[in-house]
This record gives sequence, C-alpha cells and structure tokens, in this order.
Amino acid sequence: MRIDFLERMDLNQRSLAGKVAVVTGAGSGIGHELARALAWLGAKVVIAEIDRATGAATEQLIRDEGGEALFVQTDVASERSVASLKERVEAAYERVDILVNNALVTAFGSILELPLEAWDRTHRVNLRGAVMGVKTFLPGMLERREGTVVMITSAEGMGYAAPYFASKTALRSLAFSLATELGEDSGVSVFIFAPGMVDTPGFRESLDEMPRWMGLTPHEFTHLGANAGYDGLMPAEDCAAGTANRQSPSTPVPVTTANAPAADALQLSKGLLEIMTVVKRETAELGVFQRAWVARTFQQRAGLTVDDWLRTAEDLSTELAAFHSTGASNKERLQSRLPWLKTSLNRLADNFHKNCEDAKGWIKDPEALQIALEELEHREKTARALSRALDRFLD
Repeated sequence: MRIDFLERMDLNQRSLAGKVAVVTGAGSGIGHELARALAWLGAKVVIAEIDRATGAATEQLIRDEGGEALFVQTDVASERSVASLKERVEAAYERVDILVNNALVTAFGSILELPLEAWDRTHRVNLRGAVMGVKTFLPGMLERREGTVVMITSAEGMGYAAPYFASKTALRSLAFSLATELGEDSGVSVFIFAPGMVDTPGFRESLDEMPRWMGLTPHEFTHLGANAGYDGLMPAEDCAAGTANRQSPSTPVPVTTANAPAADALQLSKGLLEIMTVVKRETAELGVFQRAWVARTFQQRAGLTVDDWLRTAEDLSTELAAFHSTGASNKERLQSRLPWLKTSLNRLADNFHKNCEDAKGWIKDPEALQIALEELEHREKTARALSRALDRFLD
C-alpha cells in the first residue's frame, strides 16, 4: 500500500488503536488492501480468508509493515468454519469491533445459460456468508453498545454476471434492513461501501469474459468511466483508503429572500426545478456504467430517483404558483405533505453536500473544481432554503 497516500489524507494513524477488525476475503483485492489500511490505522486485523496462501501472505505483510494481524482460514459459506473463526478471534482478542463483509465469488454468462449451482454458490458466499457474519459478531457489539458493520456492495442490474450483481444488490438491502432494525441508539453503525471498478485480481479475471459478452474490448471495458478522476480502474489501495476517509459535513449557509412566504417558496421551488432539469441532463450525458452508478447513488442519498425529484419539483411549483396567483385553496394539501417534503428536501440537500466531497476527490483541475463546488453549494442551499420557506408558508 502507498502508506503516504493515507498520510496525505490527514488520517490519525492510531485512530483505531485497540479495535479488532474482521475482514472476510482479505487475502487479495479490496479485502487485502482494506486489511492493511485498518492495520495502519491501529486496528488488530483478522484475515478471514479461504485461501491459505494468500491469507498467510497478507498476515505476514501487515506484520512486516508494523501492524498486528491474525490469519484464520475461513469459508464464510460454512457455519462450522464461521463458528471456528469466532472461537479463534475471541481466544486471541476477546471481541470484534468492526466486521467487513467482503468475501465474494462470481460467475459469468447469461441468465439462461448459468447453471443453478452457480447461483447457489454465489448466494452462499456473497449473501448468506454476510448474514452469518452479522449473526456471529453483532451480538457482542450490541452488548458493548459499540461496533461497525461494513457491507462491500457493487452495481445493480448489469448483464452477464447476474448472480454476483443480484447478490450484491441484496447485500445493500440487507444493510438497510439491519440499520433500520438497530436504530440510532444501539451504538452500532452500518455502512455500505460500493467502490466501483477497482483493479483487483478478480476484476482482471473478469476481463476474459465480461468485455466479450458486452461487445467491448478489454480497454473499452476498463475505461467505462466508473471512477471519475482515474484513467481506467481505481487502484485497490486507493479504494481501501477511501473507507477510512470520513469527513464531517460543514454547516450550510442559509439562503434568505425578502419576499412574502408564499412568493419565497414559489421562487425557490422554481429554482429547484431548474436544478433538477440540469441534474437530469448531466446524468444522461454520462457513460453507461458511470450513469448507472451516479443514478443509483443519487437515489440512495436523495431518497428518490432523478426523474422522481424532477416531477416533485414540477408539481410543487405548479401548486405554489396556483396559490400565489389565485389564492386557490390547496394549502391544506400542502400542509399534509409538509413533513415528507421537509425531510426529503433536507435529504436532497445532504446529497448535494456529499457531491461536494465527491468532487474534491474526482476533479483535479483547481479552477474546474471551484466552479463545480460553487454550483453544488448553490444546489444545497436552494434545497435547504425551500424546506424552510415551506415551513414558514404553511405554518
């Protein structure tokens, strides 16, 4: 790993000191680099890997780099193997603070041609293995009221590797379900990490199959634009370091106008409609892989699809314009939707704020970055201001 890359991110090298992390599938690829990153941050890392050679090599490398690691040969599809993993971890470290469900298998081919055995194996490792990991290590986290569960997911609905993408989509849903059940007072956090196209041994193996199925050359496939800021694939060590880069959101700058509440809300709703029109155009102009990733991320963060937000902004502008021009009695209907509108608008604003953080990692040209940040900050301010204006108007 380029340790200097982690250092340049201004991370505290001892921020995870004393913590114990279990990373499944940590013998190679993202899991391998993530294990190294967690060890660099001070965690004691358990490498839960089915391949003895790569697991032992990862353990030795982390120790050579000054970290603490323990390799436990583990088949996450086997209940007996996962139970043995728990025994080894508790004997060595007593507890687990961080669980990263990263182990995976995949199969290439069309849905009609892939045998059911390929689906069953992918389900057992990618999804059922994660469920067993949660059921094994979450109770201890809940008892201590402290812990983190990370699900490494992927894209949705891509062809010719359906078992893999279906299982990863299910894993994302599992994470949302788990977070909902735990709530905010459990002390346990659940994270979804979808890294995109990363340069790993597994991805390199897919170059023998996926480009051919999609009618692309290997070069075209690796340059579909999934990782802005990279010419092709993202290095695995950068991907791993990204999981540690958590930044607190800044305080939004309020937007005010001198108009009456109804006119204020109308003006801001029209502004939001213009913003969402631009967002839809920007999304449509992306490459096929990047467009799917951006659309999926937008929906996860903003709560609605781009098209749904565009319709919401259009409907809201129409209703507010009718009230403003004729005094039409639709205020009660708007009042009934106010809680949802406020929550949704703030979630949309949070999305634009996170876009600012994304842009800092994607856009390398300082002038282009400044322009992008100003536009994204304007979008965030508009969404938050509209939420406040609706509250004043409908009070």
